[in-house]
Amino acid sequence: MDTSLHHLALGLVFLGLGACGDDDCADAECEPQVDAGETEDAGETEDAGALGECGTPCDFGERCELGIVECSTGAARCVSHGAAPPGTACRAAADDCDATDFCDGVSTSCRDGFAPIGAACGGGYCDGDGRCGSCRPGVACDPDVTCRTGIVRCEGDVPVCEVMGFEPSGTFCAPATAGAWSDCEAEDECSQDGTRRRVVHEYLCDGSGSCAEATRTEEEACGLETDGATCGAGEVAEPWGECTYADVCAERGQQSRQTTLYRCQDEECVGRTIGETEPCTRDTFRVPCGEDEIGEWQACTPLRSIDPCSTSGQRYRTLISHWCLAGTCEEVEGAETELCVFDPTGRSCPPTDPGAWPCQAGVCEGSTCTLAGDSCAPGDQCCPGGCEPEGPACASE
Repeated sequence: MDTSLHHLALGLVFLGLGACGDDDCADAECEPQVDAGETEDAGETEDAGALGECGTPCDFGERCELGIVECSTGAARCVSHGAAPPGTACRAAADDCDATDFCDGVSTSCRDGFAPIGAACGGGYCDGDGRCGSCRPGVACDPDVTCRTGIVRCEGDVPVCEVMGFEPSGTFCAPATAGAWSDCEAEDECSQDGTRRRVVHEYLCDGSGSCAEATRTEEEACGLETDGATCGAGEVAEPWGECTYADVCAERGQQSRQTTLYRCQDEECVGRTIGETEPCTRDTFRVPCGEDEIGEWQACTPLRSIDPCSTSGQRYRTLISHWCLAGTCEEVEGAETELCVFDPTGRSCPPTDPGAWPCQAGVCEGSTCTLAGDSCAPGDQCCPGGCEPEGPACASE
């Protein structure tokens, strides 16, 4: 599984350190070693009874290969998590001429090593190839010189490995090193099966006694958890619709739209449409919110004037308007006025004169006359120009 998805604290597990040689120790007894590749599919093993909780270490089979309990498909399974860290003990020394073996951090196999030639053992001396016995001159041995071979020379009963030739080209001459794994990548954005890579530096003999570096890229399968991840177009939103309000005076409303979200589901990019809303506002101050209620015109009344017989007048009627105020529809009472023609007939003119005359056709009968015989007020006479003070003659003549 991808280390970016599974944060696991994996200790350096000491694998098979009992005195079992090439067998595995189980329940304090030696059992034949079983290669996981012989009984399980490559890349995983399944033994629900032996597996621990999801995400915990498990025995994948190879001595230098880490396993992790993976449960994404439902049933627990042990999947490979790559090579064990360098320095992880993978096999204990079986006897005096064997050596404790350690993982190199690159290979999943546990390379078998032996005690050096000449090391003391119960039956004599170790021959450097895992056997204990007397010195045997002329047999091949490892002189512990990089990329060189040797043969046994006896100094008394003690075997000594003497340098004689060169290791063949391609022989490993130093532990390999590896860089960090890249992120797990898949060809399809919703795929849960990916590949990760790292650079491995190997050191090989060149056939002439030198140890040369060779670089290669290593790949391995990894898993991705993509369900719920954004894919495809991501989010496709329609334009916001028109803002709707509860009534004509409401200043806060709501607008909506449809948005399609594309997310990974079961290794496919699936679109799901959802509805979205957001608030919106407007100003409705003094916006009409109902029909005006108009009253009947009242009687025409005279305008204030020094002429009591003036025909200038005005009239009014009530007017109830409906306006939006503070977000609600309110009634606003008012009045409407207009000029009108007032009929002063019957009014006294002047009203304070004890000998008042009535208004007639918009004029005071006591202040105007014609030669046809209209009368003027007492003390006046009717002249061509109208009523004038009595005298020997009309001033207008």
